[in-house]
Amino acid sequence: MHLPARLLYRGGPPARSRWDRVGGRRIHSRVAPGRSGARPVVLLHGFGVSSRYLMPTAVRLAPEFTAYAPDLPGAGRTPRQSMPEHITGMADVLGQWLDALGLERPPLVANSMGCQVAVRLAAARPDRVGPLVLVGPTVDRHARSLTGQILALLRGALHEPPGLLAIIALDYTLFVLRGGLPVAAHAVSDPVERVLPRVSQPALVVRGDGDTLVSDVWAREVAAALPRGALHVVPGAGHAVNYGRPDVLAPLVRAFLAAHTAPARGTTA
Repeated sequence: MHLPARLLYRGGPPARSRWDRVGGRRIHSRVAPGRSGARPVVLLHGFGVSSRYLMPTAVRLAPEFTAYAPDLPGAGRTPRQSMPEHITGMADVLGQWLDALGLERPPLVANSMGCQVAVRLAAARPDRVGPLVLVGPTVDRHARSLTGQILALLRGALHEPPGLLAIIALDYTLFVLRGGLPVAAHAVSDPVERVLPRVSQPALVVRGDGDTLVSDVWAREVAAALPRGALHVVPGAGHAVNYGRPDVLAPLVRAFLAAHTAPARGTTA
């Protein structure tokens, strides 16, 4: 099933699909190509969704960057294929995918659960990951329950564009049918606050002020716990700033990476 491009990309052309063999898995990703020699940046999706809702930001990062957005196992077009049930396993797959593509210390722009994956990989393999942009980082330690997270997600739907809700409905259905629910329990119980102090990379925490999953208190705690962390709040945005306000997020990412990223090499799209 394909959703209309106007719902997916809102302001940019559709990205290209690619498939890569990673440790016995076939991993699908979307690539928004930049100009020749453009630096790579990797965008990570949250729980149950796919790379498609990252495309409004990805296409706005071109032509300065070539944006890669993988579907982690069980999400989007990537088959389940031994889906890891914990964040560390997802981080391992991400690291293997970076190795397979030959992306050298790319910046990571992550949303929601993708922030947990990015933080785990950055702490475990600091030589493999560049600066981090953590958009709506979960899980808020002040609301660490699966029921609470579901209720917060439902409340947050009021702050998200209708196009995003259509994407979520499709992606969540596929993810649940593939047996992805255990991932939710592991993601909620993941003590990401214990890992944050081990992240040596520069990191920017971004929170929409209408985000019902990530409180202002938690966002400030995350930024403070990161040794090189900073916080930016986006007025009028919800949890998925990458979809709802890509016009704000993309310039933030460009400015942050211009200040903190050395030239890097990567594969061409």
